[in-house]
Amino acid sequence: MDITAEAEQRADMKKYMAMLLVMMTLTACGPDPQPAEPAEVPAVPEAVKEEPKETPKEAVKAEAKGDVLRKKTGETFVIELESNPSTGFRWALDGTEDATVVRKVSDGYASHAHAPGLVGVGGTETWTFQAAKKGQTALHFIYHRPWEKGLDPARERTIQVEVE
Repeated sequence: MDITAEAEQRADMKKYMAMLLVMMTLTACGPDPQPAEPAEVPAVPEAVKEEPKETPKEAVKAEAKGDVLRKKTGETFVIELESNPSTGFRWALDGTEDATVVRKVSDGYASHAHAPGLVGVGGTETWTFQAAKKGQTALHFIYHRPWEKGLDPARERTIQVEVE
């Protein structure tokens, strides 16, 4: 084998190694493998859940124009609203409720079940209240981006509460 053939062979080997390195790099930079079927995300409807004493939780579907809840003084109840804080939106009370009739106990958020790595998944905001004294009030929720002033809310929900 002469020197020219040997040099060509080395040059070819370098080309093959460079191509192999490029292919391995591109393979490593590719997307993560996806599961054969996407994970099923259960739908959670907007609902009003009541927590009667010593009985299981009972879900009541929330109506578009509002619900009426009748509670006894001291009872607690839960309101669940669909939410997606990754969009900047969140639920808030508009402040018109009579806080002497119904007292807010807590509020929180839980994401819906989703496949690992999936972002922007919505969930449920849960608001817990206690019927404080006899009377009536309306809980008026607005779904908005708190920093956007002067705009109408994206959604609104009103729930009438009557405390006996």
